Amino acid sequence: MPASDSASVEIGGRTFALWMDYELNANLLSASDTFQFTLPVPTLVPAERRELFAMLEEGAEVKVYVGKGRARSLQLTGYIDQRFIDAGENGTTVTISGYDLGQHLAKSHSPPRFGVTEHEARKVVVTRNLLETPLVEPDAAAEVGINPFVETYTKVTNVAAQGKTFADVVAALVQPWDIEVVTDPSAARDLLTGRARKGDRDRLQQERARSLGIPRQSYQRDAVDRARSAGKPIDELLGVETSDASRRDFANGLTSSDIQRLKISEAKPQFGETIWAFVTRHASRLGLLAWMSPDGKLVLSSPNYGSRPLFRLVRRLRQRDGDLNTIKRGGFRSGIGERVSSVHVYGRQGANKPTRSKFKANAVEHEIPFYRPIHLHDNTIRDSEEAQRRADREITLRQAQSLELDYTVPDHGQGDLLYSVDTLYSIEDEALGIRGELWYCVGRTFVKTRGGSGSLPTETRLRLRPRGSIAL
Repeated sequence: MPASDSASVEIGGRTFALWMDYELNANLLSASDTFQFTLPVPTLVPAERRELFAMLEEGAEVKVYVGKGRARSLQLTGYIDQRFIDAGENGTTVTISGYDLGQHLAKSHSPPRFGVTEHEARKVVVTRNLLETPLVEPDAAAEVGINPFVETYTKVTNVAAQGKTFADVVAALVQPWDIEVVTDPSAARDLLTGRARKGDRDRLQQERARSLGIPRQSYQRDAVDRARSAGKPIDELLGVETSDASRRDFANGLTSSDIQRLKISEAKPQFGETIWAFVTRHASRLGLLAWMSPDGKLVLSSPNYGSRPLFRLVRRLRQRDGDLNTIKRGGFRSGIGERVSSVHVYGRQGANKPTRSKFKANAVEHEIPFYRPIHLHDNTIRDSEEAQRRADREITLRQAQSLELDYTVPDHGQGDLLYSVDTLYSIEDEALGIRGELWYCVGRTFVKTRGGSGSLPTETRLRLRPRGSIAL
């Protein structure tokens, strides 16, 4: 059995590597990843059982790892949401399940008064009449020309957005949970795949430099930390120009440094809107995806279609010696449930009459077999170019959702690397007629059951979409 085909969960400084089964889900398009472990209770001593149950209580912080020894890689930082204590004739088990830190953002509402505006902060003068008791002595008030019976103060109703970047706004929202906001996805990907613990150092640095949009010779690990501390894009800190070649790698044409510079002129949550909904609503407008890294950071970025594929999945009708099939089962899913014939976008407009907006755009889907238009109003859109981007994005995202490969493969990885989301896979599948195409992984589930009549082999389920289909 490969060293990677195991898992453990760390709770309260204690590592639990003895389990009956586990399931770890990573989904790039959802607010949070999930985990579930069924752990045996190995002791009959009442005090020890109570201590174990107290450690495995709801709300306890967890870190989930896959692999063992030097092959151990962090996959999730989160908390226990539910537990089930099952005491039967064959012993006692505790099943714990939970989420990563993104669930806090998905369940918490945005502060109603939070927001930024392109205008100066509005100052409102508030007066309060005091009919009987003067605030100051009448004679002293008369000397400076004030009314001794009226209290006046100024209240600021919003904050000016001058100099505010989108990352600043998001960081302010997630600060209560000490979640760091990052715009470079390569560190998260290296943790998930295990490349952070092992790999060609020069190759990793080259790929990270390209992801950051800086020359390879300029890449320094301490420069990344210095840029983060200074709150500056790394290209500005190093005094280098962002590479256009790096920009072409990404679905949104933006490197990490470009994303850090994205300004937001106006943003206000809707009443009762969750923090995750607010973040993703504005992220999509700016051409970004948001997801949680395994070490609990919030990543704002987009798919890197220029990276090299880390995995190769094969299914031939007649298996070849020396190049064995790696796809156990699964296939191609397509549908038109979310697709539309056209998208009509209307931008900013007062008086609640969106169709009168001067910022309009249309996008057409030519391959859908029937008429199904939709009309969208986005009051944050302030020019026709932005409206067109929104219309085009709606078409491509709905197309992407309609095409998907759903595979089950053996083990949890290939060689020294673990299967991961936000990674390209090379596919050779004769059963589906796919020959050497690159697909992008948006979902990955590790599954294993140990012991008993229900014992199952180690497997990984993968959800992949065509490279380039998520166009931001």
